[in-house]
Amino acid sequence: MEQRLGAPAPAAAAPDATPAPAIQNATTENFGKAQPGELPQADPAIDYWTYDPELPESTALGKTLEELSDQELVTLQQGAGLPVVERVNQTVEARAGVEPRPPVAAQMVMAPADRLADDYLESVTRKLGARDDYELRPLFDPEANPQLWQKAQALTGMDDPSQLSKADMLDTFDAMRADGQAPIVNRMMGGQMLPTAEIQAAPQVFQYKGGVNEAGEQIGNSLEGVERWDPNAENIVQVWRDANGEIGQPGAVYVVNGHNRLAAAKRMGIPSMRVEYLDSPTAGEARLQGAISNVSDGKGTVFDAAKLAREYGITDQAQLKALGKPGASGLRTCSLLL
Repeated sequence: MEQRLGAPAPAAAAPDATPAPAIQNATTENFGKAQPGELPQADPAIDYWTYDPELPESTALGKTLEELSDQELVTLQQGAGLPVVERVNQTVEARAGVEPRPPVAAQMVMAPADRLADDYLESVTRKLGARDDYELRPLFDPEANPQLWQKAQALTGMDDPSQLSKADMLDTFDAMRADGQAPIVNRMMGGQMLPTAEIQAAPQVFQYKGGVNEAGEQIGNSLEGVERWDPNAENIVQVWRDANGEIGQPGAVYVVNGHNRLAAAKRMGIPSMRVEYLDSPTAGEARLQGAISNVSDGKGTVFDAAKLAREYGITDQAQLKALGKPGASGLRTCSLLL
């Protein structure tokens, strides 16, 4: 029957007030419940609640799993017949051995953040993130760097540096940054380093350039007026160890090539410098070795190069070739002036 426009709609049929009967059976009534005999009986002779320090901490196990490579996780998953913890240990032990690095003193790595170049500071987190755990962990040695380790402990609650994950260590560096200290990452990479304070300057012996001050800095040098240190542009400083006390205290170390950089580092509070020890047996030979290296890199003025050539008797280009110096080096200018 059609409904006319404007006519009231017919009343809907009343719903059946009788509820559907509940379906009761053994399956639905006991769903999810443990049935008698399904759970093992506890052994009253065993204390299940006593802490066993020999068992691995779940947090340490979890962090180890997070640090496994994709291939290691596949290998771990394919293993059978052994407990998970034992399989994890076997996977880690199967890795190619990495020679542990000795602890690095934080005093050699951490520098005043306000003395580091802004673009370098912006790259620190990425530089640290690119390092392996074994390169970062030596810095957290409790004996070598108690302050850094205590900072990590306060943040993580860990009792041993081996428990720190990479994320823990990166968070600690961020916390140190908030305290005004930032790492010079290349100091963690190995190689020869010296505390800046231990490198002496004797420009009267080693500086071949003219117009220098008592620290050996050349007046108007490229670092004059610079107040921020850029580790990306620092280069290696050449030094000489006075083993026999030829010019001073036996064993003292002197800068030979890098007077401007050493003076700037001391002025800015940079804690350490990457160095190359010259193998010259005497101070005079070290001076020549460092000067040739400096001039060959295009450093110094034409007059400095000419002075060096005259001082060491370089009179023609054949001698430059015999010294193994390229024609494009600063010493070429010397030969043209001779």
